[in-house]
Amino acid sequence: MRAAWREPQTATNNNDGIGSNNYTKYNVWNGKIEGGYRYAWCHAFVSWCANQAGIGTDIVPKTAGTSTGRSFFVNQGTYRQSAANGGSYVPQAGDIIYYGSGSSPSHVGIVSDCDGSTVYTIEGNYSNKVGTRAINLSNSYIIG
Repeated sequence: MRAAWREPQTATNNNDGIGSNNYTKYNVWNGKIEGGYRYAWCHAFVSWCANQAGIGTDIVPKTAGTSTGRSFFVNQGTYRQSAANGGSYVPQAGDIIYYGSGSSPSHVGIVSDCDGSTVYTIEGNYSNKVGTRAINLSNSYIIG
């Protein structure tokens, strides 16, 4: 799921445009869902970052849905299972990482680095802001 983009470092801890009740500039860019912009925005953030980097929707879909995003990569043949789900792929900078349970994603982020045992990410809607995470590759929360 790697995309040829630079890390969205300028977005990290820059919460300009993040309001209450999930109203964000990322959701406004993504578009209304059920008549509004107040929806979980982790994938809208990933899609927005890809767009800002000039990456087309044929590479990274414009979506707010983690299930829709994961299905896109599965259908493209670029989705890789995590180590906790029987995979052996080691994420690389620029990859998109999905979190959840089994094959049901509930969150998504962008890999900024991986040292072989810990993956470092930049994520939207991480504690209601753009933030970073360091998580062990064997953590079962990582699904792909």
